[in-house]
Amino acid sequence: MRFGGISLSHNPSNIKIQKGKSIQSVRFVSGIDKILDIRDSGVVISGKGELFGENCFSDYQKLVKLSVKDESQILYIPELGVFRAVLSKLCVAAAPKSDYLEIEFVFSVVESQRQSGKILPERYYYAESGENFWEIAEKFETTVEKLCKINPQTRNIMELSQGEEVRIY
Repeated sequence: MRFGGISLSHNPSNIKIQKGKSIQSVRFVSGIDKILDIRDSGVVISGKGELFGENCFSDYQKLVKLSVKDESQILYIPELGVFRAVLSKLCVAAAPKSDYLEIEFVFSVVESQRQSGKILPERYYYAESGENFWEIAEKFETTVEKLCKINPQTRNIMELSQGEEVRIY
């Protein structure tokens, strides 16, 4: 897992992804409920993880600093993808040891891009060494032309560097 430039290589140890709806209703004296409004409440990614090694406490402090910022960061979770998210909860879940912290986290995914009438999260992908735009376009069901248009900063679309950030949509 990677968030805001901080790599958390052994995380998450467990994860939960929730997408729900917020329902506003009123109950009349007759006992009948009337729904006034239904809205998507967004995507929340929560779970547990571990920080260990001599830098575990400084990594935790970096995450704490990111959690109080009023701006979203890039969240990458292997096999799930890349999201723009805010770290909305972070806590130590067990008694800390000299080189080990068990943490719990909650990320709120920021939805900011509109596509085909639906609101979608702004998505990024971190390339593997030697990957190219054709492989990435196929992986994310888009076109090389679209990737080129939204990634004008990319110098060599034929061979990307390890960890190079590619905006998907």
